[in-house]
Formats: sequence, structure tokens, C-alpha cells
Amino acid sequence: MKKKKEYVSDVITSEVIDTLTRGGNYLIGSEMASGKNYWVRNVLLPYAIANDRRTLILSHRTSNKLQQEEYLKEYKWECIHQFRGGLFNTMTYQTFQNQIKRKDPSLKGYDYIICDEAHYFISDASFNPKTEIAFDFLDRNEMAIKIFMSGTYQCLEYLPFTRPLEVLKEANYYNNNVESLNKYDKQETIGAIILDELKKDKKVLAFHGSKNDMLDYDYGNSAMIHSGNKDNSKDFIQIIEECKFDSDVLNTTKLLTEGVELKKANVEIIVINNVTDLNAFIQAPARVRDNNVKVFYRVSRRSLLMNLKNVEKQLEYYQEYVRLGSVEFVEEYGHDVIHKRMKAFYLDTIIDGISGDKHIELVVSKTGLACLNWQRDCYTRILEFGFEDTIKEYFPDVPMYDLEMLQQEEYIRLDVIDNFVDRRIFKEDREELVNIISNRFGITRSNGSRKLGMKTINSFFEENNIEYKIESDVDKSRKSPHYKKTYWILKATA
Repeated sequence: MKKKKEYVSDVITSEVIDTLTRGGNYLIGSEMASGKNYWVRNVLLPYAIANDRRTLILSHRTSNKLQQEEYLKEYKWECIHQFRGGLFNTMTYQTFQNQIKRKDPSLKGYDYIICDEAHYFISDASFNPKTEIAFDFLDRNEMAIKIFMSGTYQCLEYLPFTRPLEVLKEANYYNNNVESLNKYDKQETIGAIILDELKKDKKVLAFHGSKNDMLDYDYGNSAMIHSGNKDNSKDFIQIIEECKFDSDVLNTTKLLTEGVELKKANVEIIVINNVTDLNAFIQAPARVRDNNVKVFYRVSRRSLLMNLKNVEKQLEYYQEYVRLGSVEFVEEYGHDVIHKRMKAFYLDTIIDGISGDKHIELVVSKTGLACLNWQRDCYTRILEFGFEDTIKEYFPDVPMYDLEMLQQEEYIRLDVIDNFVDRRIFKEDREELVNIISNRFGITRSNGSRKLGMKTINSFFEENNIEYKIESDVDKSRKSPHYKKTYWILKATA
């Protein structure tokens, strides 16, 4: 149920931090915009520094790390002036993993390791096998207190933690910033909404499943940000430094769906175009931090089916590996195919301690396998129960609308209902009614004919939840010019 927003700092106080044990894995599973990073900066760090303990803050993306550092800039200098510098460090997971591979001894000196956007271990495992390296290091680390933070933490249940996650806070998804969820399918539908928003001098933030999905969203003074051009993007730099952007429409990929904060950005609608990653979809609206937003989204069923097929194929490879064993599996497929095509494994270079010889070893990726199982379950549920049913868990009180259906209902209201309801519709008017329905909505009979009967039209009304029905009768008035002629009458059913 909806309740007063409870921030992380209200729940996890310094007294709670004092009870945490070394080697433990702790979860702050808190809804988006509930102050997870604020808690790190204003509760955990002051506590750790006061107790001479070192903290490592891991960020999902460079953009998240840079924004975190921007917030910590003054605090860092304050610590240095008090001769308390060097007690905390920020790092991306990618840098962290490279330091683990180099066996950097400094990594063992941290008392707290904060894993921001911790669903990274699952989400990124689909294309980055090195998430396994970070997870293994953290799972084995008995010296540090490890705190995993995420607003979409359900996927972490798929990871094989040696010590289970202890929950410090759970999310209350009734606390969200979404006014409505609006499904669209046609480009002209969302295009009209974007143009209307620009006329009101508002900005639009649009997330896309891929760079190619951005091509039809070039409205006004638009910009595109993705991993390949972010370092040269003025909008990207402005988001990091000022939490806003200058372009009218900012098109981006999953790059900006997590961790980034926008404030006073003049954004009131979010477009999510064919983003099939559930975590990214849920995270996207919360990038706007200072007002509520309306979300307009499109999810391609074809993309979901293709994703599920690919995931199932990957899991088949793993089952074959289990059946054949490592040696025969490598002989069957070869290192090159395994490296390029298979996500449940990675290849590790092993150096013999005595001879110094190198050889390639096939390793099952725990995070890769967890990712595949998570994706399979997600796509299966979405395809079986529908996307809307799946996201209700994260937006439980948010109204959902199908824009094309609403538009269709409006057309029916203007063209059909208002003109024909409660009227006797004889042959000439009946032909006009049939032509309107057939031409406007593309309705045909099973044989392709546009000569619609009452049964076909009523089925169309029923399938589209239009609460009207056509009935037929015979004019029995002897004074009527239509005496003994059959007519239709359109009546409300509700």
C-alpha cells in the first residue's frame, strides 16, 4: 500500500551499521529514488571515517561513478583538510575486475565494499564475462562488509552466494514517480505526443533497446548518446555535472537507465522504446528525480520471442557441457566458438607455476548462468502473462493505458456511436455504418470481404471492450415507409 516514503537513511542508521559483521553480504533492496547513494555519502562514510575504516564504492557505469564523485568532491576535500583523506575510493566494476586480475593487494584493505546497482552482476553478465571475477572476489571476501544496493534486486536471488544476502531494507514499489504507463505501437502515435511536448517547451528523455531503434526519434533539437559517443557528448557531460541536458529530445540506450540523476531537467514524459531488459525498463523512469513522469513504452513481442529462443539455446549449450564434460565439449566446439557464442562460460588463461607455460581453461560462469536463468524466467513470464502483468509488481498503483485502443475507441465514439446509437439503421444507413467500420479499422470477414455482418461487427466490439452491440428487428408499423423491413439498432450493453 502507498505510504509515506521511507528513505534508506531513516532505516539503516549508524547503530545498524555497527551490528554488521565482516564477511557478511547485506542487501539494501530499496525502490528507486529512496536515497541509497545519499545514505552512502551521509551516513555510511561519516561512520566509517570516524572509525578509521576504509570504504570502496563500486559503480555500474563511468557516468554513475563521475556523478558520485561530483557529489563527494567537497566532502573529499574536507576529509583531506582534516588529515582523514584516503579512507574512501570510487571505482567502476570494470576497473575493480581488472585490479582483481592483477591481484592488487590494496583491494584487501577495505572494510566496506558498496556495490551500487548490484543487479549489474546479472544484467551485464549477458555480454561481460568479467562480472564473474568481481562476484567471486566478493563472495570469498571474509574481511569486508559487503553491501549490495539495487532497486531491482530480485535477480540477485539467482546468484549462488556462499553466505546468503541478509536484507536490511526491502522496496516499497508503491513509492514511485510514475503517473501513468502508456503503451503504443505506431510511430505516429508517439511522434504526435513528443511534438506536443516540445510545443509546451518540455524536454523528452527516450530510452531505446539499441542504437538502430533511435533512428525514427529525431524530433526537434535531438541528440543521441550511447557507449560509443558518450565521451564526446555535451549532453552527457552536462548530465554528469549539472543533472540536466540542453537537447529537446535525448535518445539513449541502457547506458543511462541506471544511477544517473536528472534534476530541474524539465522532463515530464519518458519514452521507453523496445527495451526488453526488465531491470533497465524499471530503472529508467527514476532517472528524473524532482517530479512525476508519464511513461510511454513499446515492447516488441517478436524481440521477446527471439530473446527467449537465444537464451534457451545458451542453456542447451550448458546442458550439453554437463553431459559431455569439459574436455569433450571443447573438442566438439573449440575455444573460438565458445568465446564468441556462449554466455554460460568464459576462457581463462592459466600459467603453470613451475614451467611458466600457458594454457586455456574453460570455466563455467556462475554469473553468466544466473543471468541466463533469470532472463529465461523473465521472458517466459512476460510472454505467458503479458508485459503489463509483469511490470505491475514494480508499479502497483499506476494506471495503464493502450494508446492505440484509446484512439480507436475515440474514433468509434465520433464516427459510429454518436451517429448511429439508438437509431433504426435501415439498408442505406447500414451500408454507411459498415463502410466506416471496415475502412477505418480494417475489419474484414474471414474470407477477406469487407461486407460485414452484424456478427462480425459485434465480435469486433467485444474483442476491443467496446460496450455496444448491434441487434436486429423488423419494422412493424404499417404507417412506416419501412414496414416489414429489417433494421439494425446500436445499443449500449453497460
